Amino acid sequence: MRRGLKFRHRMVLPTLVVLAAAAVASLVTALVSRQASLELTRVEQLHAPTLEASRDLETLLVRLHQRFAETAATEDASGLLAADRIRDQMVGRLAVGRDEGGTVRALAVLHREIEDYHRVAREATGRLIKREGREGITPLLASMNAEYGRLRDDLAQQTARSREAMTAGFDAARRLQARATVLGAGILLAAAFFAAALSWWLAADLSRPLEALERAARRISDGDLTVPVALGRNDEVGDLAAGADRTRSNAAASRRRVSQLALAPPRRRSRQHHRRPPPRRPRTPATRHGQALNCVGLALRLLSPIPFISHVGSAWYELNLSTHFADWART
Repeated sequence: MRRGLKFRHRMVLPTLVVLAAAAVASLVTALVSRQASLELTRVEQLHAPTLEASRDLETLLVRLHQRFAETAATEDASGLLAADRIRDQMVGRLAVGRDEGGTVRALAVLHREIEDYHRVAREATGRLIKREGREGITPLLASMNAEYGRLRDDLAQQTARSREAMTAGFDAARRLQARATVLGAGILLAAAFFAAALSWWLAADLSRPLEALERAARRISDGDLTVPVALGRNDEVGDLAAGADRTRSNAAASRRRVSQLALAPPRRRSRQHHRRPPPRRPRTPATRHGQALNCVGLALRLLSPIPFISHVGSAWYELNLSTHFADWART
């Protein structure tokens, strides 16, 4: 990784680690939370209706027993029809209360017990309404009470099993939720520690070559051009060190050339290095004649005692001098 990745790519690695850990934690949390949701759905769709049905069956059994007692006390035969309707409601609630624990055999047992109790209680109540002989009614009432107690106990056990199943479902859902939280937090915490360690390693991996480069730069600034600067890295720091090493090599080569030139003996300069004087302008007859006339005018100006002749010489001298300058400018 040190030689294969650029520095800017390695700086992104801790962030990528955290993002990958967050994605994994989210995935794990989602999967475990889905299992918890399925468990809650199972409780809602199976265990809760079963518990409610068991409670309803217990309530209906109490109502059925009270209906038979009221019918026998009032000697009203219409109460038997009301008892039949309560029996039908109890049989209908058995189908609603089916769950994993409620097998076909258990439901069949409950259904048979309900039918037995209803048959014995209806027969005993009918005989009480008709006021038949009490010789055979006592065993019948005892059988009715026994069937009632057995059915009541079975329904109580069914209610307890449904309650336990519902409680176990909620506990399983809570455990799954806690597991999802712990797994997500653990993954994120481990990723944070790993990202911190990776950042520390990357910072150390960057600071070491920079410190070496700083030491080499200090020695070069002190005049030592023999210290190598190349770090052998394939990233931006390596490119910087390679550029600094090329600069050092060029400076060392320039210093050697200057030293060689300073120690070499002086060489004679050839004639071609002497600067030739500019060519002189050729003197024409007109130029020589003008110079002679200038000399004559200057002599008349300086030596003649007669003012007129002196003025004429001055004018002649100035005229020839201006003509001479005009000719020189044209050439």
